[in-house]
Amino acid sequence: RVEIPALAALLAPFAPVRSAWMSRLAPGGYIREHIDAGPYYERWQLPFTTGTYGTFTQQAGVPFPVRHYEWHHVTNDGPGHRVSLVIDRDMPLAVPSGPLRFKEHPDGQGA
Repeated sequence: RVEIPALAALLAPFAPVRSAWMSRLAPGGYIREHIDAGPYYERWQLPFTTGTYGTFTQQAGVPFPVRHYEWHHVTNDGPGHRVSLVIDRDMPLAVPSGPLRFKEHPDGQGA
């Protein structure tokens, strides 16, 4: 286990933390509409950069809850990388677990 004081301070309001990771999407990047695989835990995202990014409204430095058990997508139409800290609290959700699911491509191809 490695402790980084600045990161520990960012995570403290979300205790108990199950897991946390950095997410980055390059300019022009796209993650097609999907539902994340379960089991599901309370998830938050803390954006470090902002722009036009798909399903969720973001403001740099303002965390928001993510309903990763519902359909969502991510696009980065901004000029820079989309960078966020994603945090799963150790708080299981009463949502039935399921596999990763993707919506069909416009050309009819699924995942």
